[in-house]
Amino acid sequence: MIDIQNALSQLQQVTTSAQADSWFDTYLGKQGQLNEEFKTLGSLSPEEKKNVGQILSTAKTTLTEAYDKLTQSLRIDAINIQLNQDIVDIS
Repeated sequence: MIDIQNALSQLQQVTTSAQADSWFDTYLGKQGQLNEEFKTLGSLSPEEKKNVGQILSTAKTTLTEAYDKLTQSLRIDAINIQLNQDIVDIS
């Protein structure tokens, strides 16, 4: 089972868009850990499938929201850096 706390901890250490993309691929991407966990649902009993499915859905929502928040913050930081570099003194 995916360790949500570990994934969130690693996400907090991300400081660049490239690192964010790598984190996304590891956890939420097509071949990511979460997707691999969803693939195992077919081999579970109906009761297990229901319980594990709910856990995985909650994990996906939590990780996706955290990733979206981080990438938005990184974009804003990049825009602010660019704006600070483009300041022209017209006095």
